[in-house]
Amino acid sequence: RFQKRWMMLVARVVLIVNAFAVCGLLWLDVLRPWHLGASALIEGIAFALIAPAMRSMVAELVDRDTLMNAVSTASVVEGAIAIAGGAIAGVLIDAVGPSSVYLATAALLVASSYTLFRLPAGLRSKARPRRITRDLYFGVRHMLSRPVLVALVGLSFARNLFGGPYRTFLPAYAQDHLRLD
Repeated sequence: RFQKRWMMLVARVVLIVNAFAVCGLLWLDVLRPWHLGASALIEGIAFALIAPAMRSMVAELVDRDTLMNAVSTASVVEGAIAIAGGAIAGVLIDAVGPSSVYLATAALLVASSYTLFRLPAGLRSKARPRRITRDLYFGVRHMLSRPVLVALVGLSFARNLFGGPYRTFLPAYAQDHLRLD
């Protein structure tokens, strides 16, 4: 429906504004838990736009012979970032404070936006655009007709629903119950 590069750029701008907003709330010392909830919702929506576009763009950037290696490399990097990101953020928060970490996040998002802007525009579907509700209907109908897809989507949903909050609250658990700093 849209050029992937522009969709990823718009979503990154939303993430940059979001990071600056949290940073400003921290500097003004008015940050409340609901602000973080709203920030997480905004990030979730932005990443829901970025992730599929980014994954599908890989096929446009590399040739067919190296596509499997490119997808594998991207998955390994994503996993490594997911593992190391929280630890690095914790060390940085302790060293320079949370507002500086949000400021650094915004700076990194600006840098990634610049590199993204330098990518080729990418392909856009030549097909006549259809209504998104029709595409969603047929996608859900297709998924429901195949039990394996229902199970995979259900497992992914459960992992994110139960695993995401677990990872998020693990530092608080470590501090409060395990007496770790």
